[in-house]
Amino acid sequence: VRTRTSLVSIGTERSTIELGRKSLAGKAAARPDLVRRAWEKAKKEGLLKTYKEAMGRLDTPTPLGYSCAGVVEECGLAATEFSPGDRVACIGQGFAGHAEFVSIPVNLACRIPDGVPEEEAAFGMLGIIALHGIRCANLSFGSHVVVMGLGLLGLLTVQMLRAYGCEVMAFDPVEDKVELAKQFGVSDATSKSSELQGLTEARTHMHGADAVIITAATKKRDPVDQAIQLSRFKGKIVVVGVADIHPERNELWQKEVELVVSKAAGPGSLDPLYELEGIDLPIGDVRWTQKRNLEEFLRLLNSKSVDVQPLITHRFSIAEAEQAYSQLIAGELDKPIGVLLEYANDTPIQRNLPLSVAKSIVSGRGQTNFGVIGAGLFGKALLLPALQKLPEVCLHTLATNSGANAEHSGRKFGFLHQATDADNLWSNPDIQAVIGLTPHSHHASLVRSALQNQKPLFLEKPLCTTEEEFSELHTLAEQTELLPILMVGHNRRFSPHTKKMLTWLKSRNTPLVVQMRVNCGFVPATHWVHSE
Repeated sequence: VRTRTSLVSIGTERSTIELGRKSLAGKAAARPDLVRRAWEKAKKEGLLKTYKEAMGRLDTPTPLGYSCAGVVEECGLAATEFSPGDRVACIGQGFAGHAEFVSIPVNLACRIPDGVPEEEAAFGMLGIIALHGIRCANLSFGSHVVVMGLGLLGLLTVQMLRAYGCEVMAFDPVEDKVELAKQFGVSDATSKSSELQGLTEARTHMHGADAVIITAATKKRDPVDQAIQLSRFKGKIVVVGVADIHPERNELWQKEVELVVSKAAGPGSLDPLYELEGIDLPIGDVRWTQKRNLEEFLRLLNSKSVDVQPLITHRFSIAEAEQAYSQLIAGELDKPIGVLLEYANDTPIQRNLPLSVAKSIVSGRGQTNFGVIGAGLFGKALLLPALQKLPEVCLHTLATNSGANAEHSGRKFGFLHQATDADNLWSNPDIQAVIGLTPHSHHASLVRSALQNQKPLFLEKPLCTTEEEFSELHTLAEQTELLPILMVGHNRRFSPHTKKMLTWLKSRNTPLVVQMRVNCGFVPATHWVHSE
């Protein structure tokens, strides 16, 4: 998709940048949950391995942004509902970032209705986060709802609640945001926390709110504590934003209040099968998925039930993005709510870029030019550092799906070029061999390309993951006149335990049958062995 406009999520992106600037100790203090997970992993897999993996994750760049709109440039085979030229709204962390071109899975994109401008459709991700928060409250027509926090999420939430026939009361300590809410028809809005209780009691005839939706961002527990006071008996509190959630148990017990933390944009969020593999959830079982929420948000925009134009406070070109973020972090932007980045319409697609590194562009005598496909945790922690030290290896081109990862890892390990299209490596005559560091499900396609292009390939085990793939590769190899070298790496042969066993068997020259039992610990359901 050629991006036309992307939306800056002020709260999320500011916190991401601030966390990235912290020292290792600062990151640990800010995310004690991740420290606990790392400690549990270290107890199972060892301190050194856990430390290397943690450093690898911290070294991985995080692309900013998760909501944009643009025009389809190219479609994959599975994207049958889209065509080049379609205007689309795109969502998803790691997909719909601030970039001139983005590659979007089919479940994270929707066509934009003719009556909706692209800059409004760029609010898609924030819109469906707000929409999913409303759905978590299980409301009905005429429900009384309090919204605490009138930033971008809160102002979208109050508009949707009114569109769905709910009575809305709202609070934000900033008077300007309260005035915006009143422009959207919320007459019971206040900037004084002390007045919110009275407004709620008057509107609900002293019964309390059916639901309180917290769209504020604070480290304090005040919003949750106040939400309990505002709720009716058996009411619901939905935390969409960020707040300290340590309520008094007795307060919840007295009213049997239900407390829910809404997750992202609805069912399918952060699920690899839904987002990456494009496997939809049946509408009979899951009415509102991420994509169906996005379709509904675009419908609300098209019917003018939600108006985002008053929420657009700043516009910057993508060339001014660094300046915009500097002002945002420094607090120099004047009352920011909706900050848009805009893009040129004539930027060419570039899938292969040279890197300006000190290394000679021409490999030396006795060197082999290697192309590398993939740069995950294993590759960056073990294989690429080892290859970088070998004088006979010239790291020519690194290809990954993520432009940010290709650029960052390419510079770190001294590659001459970076790419996001692996076809560049197979067709480039300057590249004499390829190393595959991709997920196991992609291994068969790498072997197929190596056979078709007659280019040597090294990849970690396995060669492929199914019997069908093996049969296809076997047939292809039989039809190939000149077979390239296909090396499958088994790194365990360098293990001290393996070397010790080899010393035991060194003098043996008769057949041997060995039975081994390995206790590898609990294998979680998300591990690749269960899916491949």
